[in-house]
Amino acid sequence: MTRLDKRELSRLDSELNKYRSIDRSIRNRQLELSARNSDDEMGIRSGGVSKPTEAIVIKWDSDPTIRHLEAFKTLVEKLLDLLTDEDRELFHLRWQYPCLKWEEIADKKFMSLATIYRRRAIILEQYAELKGHL
Repeated sequence: MTRLDKRELSRLDSELNKYRSIDRSIRNRQLELSARNSDDEMGIRSGGVSKPTEAIVIKWDSDPTIRHLEAFKTLVEKLLDLLTDEDRELFHLRWQYPCLKWEEIADKKFMSLATIYRRRAIILEQYAELKGHL
């Protein structure tokens, strides 16, 4: 496995910070698409049957932003499946609810900073490998 430099580790770390709010981002984008009325929906009515729910779902499926966000969510879920229980707990402490700093995680888990940063590098390298950057 190729080692990542500090800058790449930092970039991947900040990228994973987005995971905490990924569901909210997807919902917000879906609401944006649902709220927008296109000219086709509000324009001249034809004699055909209107299917607004189907039209909204088609918009969601074809929206590149939603597809990108869902791909990111799927990638992180694959990463979580690959992690050990200990690394998964570190992931949750850092990139989910408490969103602690690495120093706070080291104190909470009674680990040295060197151990925490080594585990961080392993998690981020696995993420980069799944993402296709290694």
